[in-house]
Amino acid sequence: MTILVSLLWLSPLIFAILLSIRPPNEPITNGNIFFGSGITLDNYRAAWSVAPWLTHYLNSIIFVVGVLIVQLVTITMAGYAFARMRFRGRETLLLIILLQLMIPSGVLIVQNFATIRALNLFDTHIALMLPYWGSAFGLLLIRQTFREIPYELEEAARIDGASLWQVLRHVYIPLSIPAYIAFALVSISSHWNEFLWPFIITRSESVRP
Repeated sequence: MTILVSLLWLSPLIFAILLSIRPPNEPITNGNIFFGSGITLDNYRAAWSVAPWLTHYLNSIIFVVGVLIVQLVTITMAGYAFARMRFRGRETLLLIILLQLMIPSGVLIVQNFATIRALNLFDTHIALMLPYWGSAFGLLLIRQTFREIPYELEEAARIDGASLWQVLRHVYIPLSIPAYIAFALVSISSHWNEFLWPFIITRSESVRP
């Protein structure tokens, strides 16, 4: 039963693969919906020649990795500040930042585009990444993770003479690896599938993901 369900679930993918290796001049209307007169890779060669896919693929990797690296830094710093530091207006500022989660990203495109133009960053890798360098979701996740770590561990590190950076490096970050992995998966998947912003902010094939 499990095998049958799996085959049914995979049937669209199998059908697409079979169609892709049919000769392009043999439509499925000829009665044979599975195999043509032979197997050919001409369809793949034609698709590969339409655009510089390798360049787009590399640009996508640069985009998602560049965003993730900066996000890990910003959410770590902000997460620690909101989890452990005491300053005036902390809760209000946190609430304002978290409001970003309720704002559709498309609403901000026009203003973000104007900002990128004003900074003379149009059609650059930096322009692609800049709006995503901060993450309200990542901030909330890391803040909650840091708050669950016993404060006594930080106090012990401080007594031993550890600086803030050493406390983060040797106490908070190692104990928060699962949260960082979860965030990285969400960040990579969401930005890899991003279409509208890269389409608007880039023009050249050498930059566009």
